[in-house]
Amino acid sequence: MKIYKYTYYILFLLWQKKKDEPENAKINAILTITFAMYLNILSTPLIALAFLKKDLVVMPELKSKVIIVLLLIMVGIINYTFLAKKDKHNKIIKKFAQERSNQLNFSKFLVFVYLAISFGLPLYIFLFTVP
Repeated sequence: MKIYKYTYYILFLLWQKKKDEPENAKINAILTITFAMYLNILSTPLIALAFLKKDLVVMPELKSKVIIVLLLIMVGIINYTFLAKKDKHNKIIKKFAQERSNQLNFSKFLVFVYLAISFGLPLYIFLFTVP
């Protein structure tokens, strides 16, 4: 849970540096972590399909789109509840605020790697593999 909150903290700091909308940093950090987690959830059956040639999830065509959207909304609500609802955001910021600069830079790098893998792996599977 600490890594989850810390990832949110780093994403919040990165979004806060954006000059045109620093007031939206909290919701942007939640949206970013939500999409990354969502892609991680969807990547598991994709990896099995692409590399093992085994289909783990079989859903009817029409219902699959509804399930995918509901899953995204559920992940977003869970992230908001754990990270930003009421005073949780301020507690997370306060907890990690005393971090040293060199540790913060390394943490930003790790979060960037996590996001690159989360967004890059599904793209790689869609573009370069044949099921």
